Amino acid sequence: MHVFRNAVDHGLESPDERLENDKDEYGNIVVSLTSTEKQIVLTIRDDGRGIDAGIIRDKVVESGIKMIEEVERLTESEVVQLIFADGFSTKEDVNELSGRGVGLAAVLDELTKLGGFLSVKTEINQGTEFSFSLPKETDGVWGVSITELMQPLINTTCKFFQEQANLTVSYQDSFRIYEPKQLDLYKVTAIINIRGALEITFILSFDEPVLREIVRNFVLDELTFEEETQYMEDVLTEVTNIILGNSLKEFPGLEELVIIDTPISISSDEVLVKYLKAQIWNCKMQTELGNLSLSLVFPLDTLTYGE
Repeated sequence: MHVFRNAVDHGLESPDERLENDKDEYGNIVVSLTSTEKQIVLTIRDDGRGIDAGIIRDKVVESGIKMIEEVERLTESEVVQLIFADGFSTKEDVNELSGRGVGLAAVLDELTKLGGFLSVKTEINQGTEFSFSLPKETDGVWGVSITELMQPLINTTCKFFQEQANLTVSYQDSFRIYEPKQLDLYKVTAIINIRGALEITFILSFDEPVLREIVRNFVLDELTFEEETQYMEDVLTEVTNIILGNSLKEFPGLEELVIIDTPISISSDEVLVKYLKAQIWNCKMQTELGNLSLSLVFPLDTLTYGE
């Protein structure tokens, strides 16, 4: 209902504005509901003004939701996703329809608790489409929201790097949704699938100097550069399993209900993981020696790798 109200209040132009843009005098909002074998998809589409990423960018900085340096690094699609941030609103005043800055954030939170997925398509002067996908069976998410899964992973990662490599980890965004459905990775990456009560993919990616420091702390012997390289894949696999395993312990009983596959290791300067249909949650981190990131992917299809 809130998204529908936003389409009326934000999306559709006034009759005069629509006529100036060679549109019909009155706007259209189309609501459709489709059902597949595994999910129900609700789509709300309007033929209004579309979402202006420039306005979103300015409002996010003005509201203090993000620093200007953070926003400048985002793509236009990523900026559009910020309409779901807590406290975000482009309205200057509050009315019975919108302007309170809580609605869309609450919509996203409730959707993710149900194991749902959300996508937004928008084009200036053409309109905006919101699609909400809900699983017909919610047992697969085990009653755990994405937020509840992400925070233990973040906490465990910070603790691991502090204790095992004496590296201080900092981060600004605890998570965010990516559009399009792809992740740009660092030099070395581990991808691990989790099956059973949870159907997700965990991705841990490092700058090479960060992983080399971990190797030096794992292997007590003095190593040459070439020897460090030989150990990197094994250490990467072990680190990924440790972080994931310790994080799952935050949810008693869950470990017995999932199967953790063997991690896939990737080492390349320019690699991305792309999903055609997925919900991707990512946290970018920084250390004294370089960057790392961790991601949770709730896929609706098979992933592909590209360089």
